Amino acid sequence: MEYRDFCGGRVSALGFGTMRLPKRDDGSIDREKAASMVESAFAGGVNYFDTAWCYHDGDSEVFLGEALAAHPRESYFLTDKLPVWVCGSREDDVRIFDEQLRRCRVEYFDYYLAHSIDADNYKSMVKCEAYPFLCEKKREGRIKKLGFSFHGDAALMETMLRDYEWDFVQLELNYLDWSEQDAEKIYGMVREKGLPVVVMEPLRGGMLVSPPAVAAAALKNADPELPFPDWAFRWLFGLEGVSVILSGMSSPEQLSDNLRIFSACEPLDPAHRAALEKVVAAIRSVERVPCTACGYCMPCPAGVDIPGMLKIYNTFLESRYTMELKASYDRAPKASRAENCTSCGACRAVCPQGIAAFEHMKELTKVIEDIK
Repeated sequence: MEYRDFCGGRVSALGFGTMRLPKRDDGSIDREKAASMVESAFAGGVNYFDTAWCYHDGDSEVFLGEALAAHPRESYFLTDKLPVWVCGSREDDVRIFDEQLRRCRVEYFDYYLAHSIDADNYKSMVKCEAYPFLCEKKREGRIKKLGFSFHGDAALMETMLRDYEWDFVQLELNYLDWSEQDAEKIYGMVREKGLPVVVMEPLRGGMLVSPPAVAAAALKNADPELPFPDWAFRWLFGLEGVSVILSGMSSPEQLSDNLRIFSACEPLDPAHRAALEKVVAAIRSVERVPCTACGYCMPCPAGVDIPGMLKIYNTFLESRYTMELKASYDRAPKASRAENCTSCGACRAVCPQGIAAFEHMKELTKVIEDIK
């Protein structure tokens, strides 16, 4: 495992994200499997663990507190986040922060963030006085280093960097979003400010592990021996100022593969980086919904499995195989299907990508009806 200096700490380049922990059939965290993964991560040299109030409906924090309790507090770095969209007042800030400490069984957080800052959540951050509250917690020693995770545009990033003092920034970075979501410009602004970067969504919610067929063919043509995840991670290894790359691992196999990749942290060579330009063009040529399966839209008030339905829909958009679409849709529990969507709009209000998922639920439902 490679280690990097980050805000006074020596952290593993691979960060263990707990947004996509393995789950049981009832949707709850598979604690036995997840705990085993945490121990394997420790054994592999991982010392950076990331959670949030909303992950697994709050159970991520509880699980991680249980899993880390067996290890000395100084042996790991723990990151949590304030859900500013939930906080309507300073009283909410206090209540949630104290509950997070309790859930995680710690006295302080090594790193803490204002969570998922976009145009709407920025307004919430200001309204609930999150920044002065978090600075107060930093002075008390409850927060060691303060940052924010970002899903806004360049203008909002300019505001965040100009009007506040931060220790680091967490960005969605991958070789697709570099140009597709103006990530190159936003990353440049952060680096110009001299702040280190934590990377989220390095695999675009798994899409860069299972890219559309035309993109997969382009990758294989460029290097038949290089696995798809290696392309994405090694592209990031070449970026200056990246201290930690978070991976939301759902299985022991994913963890094992990541430990292999991060054992060397070898950047792509110029030829491979040039090849990715064709891969990005191939992905852009395919119509698809830019969902990263982050789950912020869940639970859906109508019970729809929004990330699951969008995954099914994207597979259809890539292939246009109607029978495969119908089979996948029919395998989903009836209560979770797109046809149950009420178009309430709650999904768009919390989606970091600003996706109007309810519109795509209508589209998917119509395709299914047309097939029938």
